[in-house]
Amino acid sequence: MVKLFIENRKGVMDDFTDLLFLVLILSMLMFFTAVVLRTDGDDKTEQTLDKLASLEDQEILLDLVNSPALIRDKTVTMRDAILLTANRRDNDVFIETMRKYFEQHQLEGGVAVYTSSAYNLQGEPFLYYNQGQEKSALHLTNPSGKNKEALLVVVLLR
Repeated sequence: MVKLFIENRKGVMDDFTDLLFLVLILSMLMFFTAVVLRTDGDDKTEQTLDKLASLEDQEILLDLVNSPALIRDKTVTMRDAILLTANRRDNDVFIETMRKYFEQHQLEGGVAVYTSSAYNLQGEPFLYYNQGQEKSALHLTNPSGKNKEALLVVVLLR
């Protein structure tokens, strides 16, 4: 009788392993299905549109920084104009240069320039043109700046 009982137990471990894998696969399938069904298409669309708007704002800011500017009858890049006005703390020249750029490119909004420490601490900008909500930021290295002004943050406002 004992011999018959042992012979009938052959393959129990194989059956148990198959059952374990079946339960594991079913639980993973149920988890995946729940995630897919809970994800709303509108949420994904909204996230995609926000990302596209952010990329567009970043592109506008990069175009601004790389565009030519005329300062004191000399053509320089807007990056150099920003650094020059930042080092001289000349907000009037900054405002005039930005006003020309925004009118020429038919843009609305503004630009603010912060030191990196003021930007990180949400302080006040030391150069600005117009007001608005921050849409994009770009860090510029200021080789002529001293200590805190060695890294400037240019912010697009819209």
